[in-house]
Amino acid sequence: MYLKLISTLLLTSLLLACNDRKEVTALQTETEYIHDEAMKLMGPMNALVRDLKKELAEIDSTSARFDSIQQTILFAKRAESDMMEWMKNYKAPTESVSKEEAISYLNQQKTAIEKNAQDLQEATNRAKSLIEIR
Repeated sequence: MYLKLISTLLLTSLLLACNDRKEVTALQTETEYIHDEAMKLMGPMNALVRDLKKELAEIDSTSARFDSIQQTILFAKRAESDMMEWMKNYKAPTESVSKEEAISYLNQQKTAIEKNAQDLQEATNRAKSLIEIR
């Protein structure tokens, strides 16, 4: 009788603990998805930046276009660097971290990677605009 009661309590505790981590798992999955989608922007952005670098080498360094291209390249480099830094520092929370700490950490990481994704998209858009107005 006691063994059955203890087994039932342990099973119930385990199920509650698993449900308790669902929010953490969902937030981690969402954060990592945003990262994965942002990574897809880097290839096209870098291809555009390579084109702009070629043009930069060929135009007058005193022109307004030169400055615009240079600023776009710097913005793209910063966005790429921010992505590398995020990846270096991101660590998925382990089970040993409380739910509250894990959620807080993941919300911070999600905010950072969302900002980075926006920067990567903005850099891509700026580069496309400059290439279109040649």
